[in-house]
Amino acid sequence: MIGNLEPPAFGSNTSGPDGVIRKPLLPEGDILIRVEAEGHAGAQKTVALRKGETETVEIRLQKR
Repeated sequence: MIGNLEPPAFGSNTSGPDGVIRKPLLPEGDILIRVEAEGHAGAQKTVALRKGETETVEIRLQKR
């Protein structure tokens, strides 16, 4: 789930086999990224997005 720290959220996504999700044109500000996968503990990270910049975020999940 990718969402602003306050509503509205930007919906859920499913990654490809490489685990990559691209979400163009997110608004500037703090964005909460939450990752869940069956058989793994969930994880989340807050990223500060700035206008005109590209962010790459790596989140690794731990198997249960």
